[in-house]
Amino acid sequence: MNITKDAAVTISYKVTSPQGKPLDHGDMAYLHGGYENIFPKVEAALDGQAVGFSTTLQLSVEDAFGP
Repeated sequence: MNITKDAAVTISYKVTSPQGKPLDHGDMAYLHGGYENIFPKVEAALDGQAVGFSTTLQLSVEDAFGP
């Protein structure tokens, strides 16, 4: 099953500083489809992906929280 609008998605994540220092990690679930439940850049990267997909994203402050 691929991630599409209205799919319930569970992800495991790890947040690091630009230098690679661990800052946070965990699991979370959200409803996919533009409901502002997760950062837009993360949701865009997951759209259409299948179970087991893995990626690394770099988010700027603006990507996460806006201007």
